[in-house]
Amino acid sequence: MTERTVLAALVSAVNTTAVLPCTAYLDWLGDTAPAASVQQLPGERWQTRYINGSGIHETPFAVLYRTAGADTSGRLDAASALWALAEALEALGEVSGLGSISGADTPSLTERDDHGQETWRASFILTSQVDT
Repeated sequence: MTERTVLAALVSAVNTTAVLPCTAYLDWLGDTAPAASVQQLPGERWQTRYINGSGIHETPFAVLYRTAGADTSGRLDAASALWALAEALEALGEVSGLGSISGADTPSLTERDDHGQETWRASFILTSQVDT
């Protein structure tokens, strides 16, 4: 699989869950809520690598979710949506023959703008077995 195929599968997996009330795009978060983005993250590519070139590959990524709610109820909804997304992605098991996704942290508020919109983030890891 190429990196392009892996990234496309991640975006597709997030959108297939239908947990978020909007379509997620790769590395682009719309200016107006609701909006979602699958963000590539830096990280170690190989968890384990063997002499023959095979091993366990990791692809870290985050999902950003922009909401309009700037009150407790809106924050509860945003955090709950990302929790539900994590559960849905983990329940998918194998993602398009690429591997499995696991949540790496809990949802957190990362940004608040002057218009009351907030951006929430949750991190994930796609773990794949790479054979030669």
